[in-house]
Amino acid sequence: MAFSITQIGNDKNSAIYKEYTVDYKSDIALLPTSTALGKQTTGSLVDNDYCAVGSIAIVIEGNGKWILGNDNVWHEITQSSSSAVIPQDLIDKVNELEKEHSIYENKLTEIEASMPTPIPLSEVVKLLNSSTVTLGSGTHDDPISLSASCQILGAQMNVTANSGKRCTDEDLEDETVITGTITIQDGACVVFNGLTLSDKAKITLKGKCCLSLINCRILNIGNGNTLISSDFDCNAEMYISDCYFGTNAGNIYNALNLNCKLSDTVIVDNYFAADVCTHNIINIYNADDNAQIYIYRNTFEKSANAIRVGIIGEPVCRIRCDGNTYNSTDENERYAGLMIIQPYEKHTTSFANCHISINNTTHSDPYPVYYLYADKNDMQFDDTNKPVITIDGQKENL
Repeated sequence: MAFSITQIGNDKNSAIYKEYTVDYKSDIALLPTSTALGKQTTGSLVDNDYCAVGSIAIVIEGNGKWILGNDNVWHEITQSSSSAVIPQDLIDKVNELEKEHSIYENKLTEIEASMPTPIPLSEVVKLLNSSTVTLGSGTHDDPISLSASCQILGAQMNVTANSGKRCTDEDLEDETVITGTITIQDGACVVFNGLTLSDKAKITLKGKCCLSLINCRILNIGNGNTLISSDFDCNAEMYISDCYFGTNAGNIYNALNLNCKLSDTVIVDNYFAADVCTHNIINIYNADDNAQIYIYRNTFEKSANAIRVGIIGEPVCRIRCDGNTYNSTDENERYAGLMIIQPYEKHTTSFANCHISINNTTHSDPYPVYYLYADKNDMQFDDTNKPVITIDGQKENL
């Protein structure tokens, strides 16, 4: 193995941050970790010192890049991962949630063995490094079309909207209010932090893009029947945290209508009012292969199938729900509970590669937290195409 150490950083936890350059992918297995020395082979050089978590290896073969994760395993950083836009506080939060979730993962050894090992989000995300625009309080009604990466910060930047004085439909002082239409496209990675979206401020995603909604209020939307929409040709990464989704003026049927092909996605610590939409607040209709979708610690005043899963095709994906709360549900049994799993007509060919875990759900109604349903025009369920579902660590017998 030919390699060189091209960068040495600061000492941390008795190990050194290093950047290696190696010839071949197979050489990655010979590199050291923070707990193990490199592997010596006949006729090849090796680094005999430990290296810290976060060290990087550049592989000449295929121009690849690898990172040493918290699990002391070298992970390849994929091209799609490099455009993620999670801010550091959300990265830390996801790390906490992954630790909590490990309690249930330990009960699912036989299921995990059949799934590819996911790369932790915390190891592959990159902070947004581009234009930042700070808007003062007041109303901004111009349409917004974003084709370049940017951060748009409002007067309530870093003030959570999922609780406290901002968790309301009422008009508030010192809010930055966006009322014009919003389009994100052409590879843009966009962060909205501390804004109120209202009136015509429905978000449309096109092409390949990334969206972060943090500490935002989304309410009184009056144009169209969704809050966030896209088509099936869109590829998107999405991070929604500490937001308030309030009452809407228009005929909003599905709130987050995610037709886009989702890669790793986080929807965590948000508050959804009872009249956000009619049914299906979070709709997952499309997913990339090996996508990890986290829906954690959200509060729904009313869950009329708060989450709908109807992924087209048959991608390998994992949907993790943990710590969600709903205060009431629909009186119609067809819409009761937290989640409905329904094929997207004949566009869904199988759920067999879709693994869904639902843990720590708080609710007081007698209905199950999920159910399977197929309309006459949908793919019909049989023993070969049902998803793998676990509730609080126990595999369901579907």
